[in-house]
Amino acid sequence: MPKLLWLHDNLTEGKEEYSEEEAHALIELYLERYREEMDELESQVRKNRPKPSRLTLLNAMHDSEKQSYELGSFGTCPLNCLIYPDIFVCRDA
Repeated sequence: MPKLLWLHDNLTEGKEEYSEEEAHALIELYLERYREEMDELESQVRKNRPKPSRLTLLNAMHDSEKQSYELGSFGTCPLNCLIYPDIFVCRDA
């Protein structure tokens, strides 16, 4: 599911503005959206056996998205507010 669609589907109904802290918490939820599946696949890995390709894919995707978030290219406030104008509240200090 594309990032914007996931974020849209996980917004609180009726809430029009999100603080920076709330926006970051929402992004953290997005980054961990496959955690349950990843944990399940990890628990099935046997010693000295290769990891399932799905687990490798999910780990790579998670790491890439987390790095994007940490580097500020994920769309977080205040740098990229035009990307998500409906949820991020950006005010000049």
